[in-house]
Amino acid sequence: MTPQTKRARRAATAGVVAAAAALLAAVPAQAAFPGKNGRVAFASQTVDASNQLVRSNIQTVNADGSARVLFGTCRRLRSCRDGSPTWSPTGSMLAFASLTRLGTAAADGSRVDRIRRRTLRDGEPAWAPDGARLAFTGQPRSDAPLNVFILGCPGCALRQLTFRGGTEPTWSSTDRVAFTRKSNLATMGSTATRAKRLTFKGGTQADWSPHGSKLAFVRKGNVYIVRRNGKGLKRITGKGGTDPVWSPNGTQLAFVRGGAIYVVGTDKKGLHQLAAPQPQVPAVPGERVRLASPSWQPVR
Repeated sequence: MTPQTKRARRAATAGVVAAAAALLAAVPAQAAFPGKNGRVAFASQTVDASNQLVRSNIQTVNADGSARVLFGTCRRLRSCRDGSPTWSPTGSMLAFASLTRLGTAAADGSRVDRIRRRTLRDGEPAWAPDGARLAFTGQPRSDAPLNVFILGCPGCALRQLTFRGGTEPTWSSTDRVAFTRKSNLATMGSTATRAKRLTFKGGTQADWSPHGSKLAFVRKGNVYIVRRNGKGLKRITGKGGTDPVWSPNGTQLAFVRGGAIYVVGTDKKGLHQLAAPQPQVPAVPGERVRLASPSWQPVR
């Protein structure tokens, strides 16, 4: 291998890692399965003065804001890049993204398994209602767009679900996958070949309600709810909100505002802060901490 080829490969690898870090920093988690309201998992991200991701770890907290703890997917906090946590349908497992790979862990933080990478950068995991498959965003080639893929058990074949672009997948309890394409939402069955466009005036960061009848999503920096047929649009926040996720009992939404996690009722009442940014390691001048990607654990 010539020195020029080596430099080109290193540059390409660096580009993929940088793109994956940007993707990890930007995306919500997805989990919306029925049950009692358990713990809320989220990413605690440290960014530098240029808003570039420095490190990210996963934390969990009770629904009343108590007992906030670090979820132990990383041994070295300073170099950790784990985020996008999402609870499995029974709440017994947590899937997450780690730069260019996916991972899973038991609900108590044990049995951490970093899954072999299937595309150049795998991210944004979302559980299937059977708890045995994951949808995720992947890029098969450096010149290819991001698309949604489905991964079964370890060692199973990979299946591409979308082919004209797709990010931020979320999988409903009724076996439909919603995703973002060109800043609007679309949905399709997990075995379908064609998608149905759901929004026409903007929509990103969707999350299915526990029984798959509605979606929460973001439009122009605020959280909205819409029925699965695209009707019944309702704005939930008026002072900003991103990364919305449903509570397992379907009565509340957790979301991000100003780098903190908030909770509000679907009736727009009871707004309160659930978790504020807290540095896990001594901060370097210019760095700041923000919270992202909440996911609400269903308890059965």
